[in-house]
Amino acid sequence: MKTFRGRTVKGEKDRWVEGRALVERNTVSFLGYVDESGIVVDPDSENRGISVAGRVFLFPSAKGSTVGSYVLVTLKKRGVSPTALVMVEPSLVVISGAVVAQIPFIYGVEERILKEVRTGDFIKLNPLRGEVRALDSGVDDNGG
Repeated sequence: MKTFRGRTVKGEKDRWVEGRALVERNTVSFLGYVDESGIVVDPDSENRGISVAGRVFLFPSAKGSTVGSYVLVTLKKRGVSPTALVMVEPSLVVISGAVVAQIPFIYGVEERILKEVRTGDFIKLNPLRGEVRALDSGVDDNGG
């Protein structure tokens, strides 16, 4: 098991959230990264064709306008949002979208998480404690 530390905003609940990792190594703009069904459509992403639904989505940082927040809220309303978000660099757009959509998140996690965690690894995280635990799945899961 690998453990990583980060932060969250005031008001997060003391709860454990879990799911399979979806690791993105590029900066993400939610507008254009996923379609309305939660499938990654960004042509530059190694995750193209994979759904973010039910995944713990790990990524380095975000770019883009406030429409990214709206995309997260829309994904949540449609039942195809990530289970949780884990970011290396904080993004006000993503944080505000996650708060409104009630998607648990952690930011400020060490960058090494993107090298040590693979898509498909089992992740447990507690936003209030700022803790991310990764268990190696032993397989590279490129499915949804």
